[in-house]
Amino acid sequence: MNVDSVEWPAMLLGSIGAEFTVLRPEELRVHLRRTAELFGRA
Repeated sequence: MNVDSVEWPAMLLGSIGAEFTVLRPEELRVHLRRTAELFGRA
């Protein structure tokens, strides 16, 4: 996937309901961890 920001791929990955592994970019992994922490506090 070729995008300008990590928000779109994060939303797409979260919506499919399947396990996945992000190999790169690191920015996406960081964004997903922060989003997971936010949802964990909900």
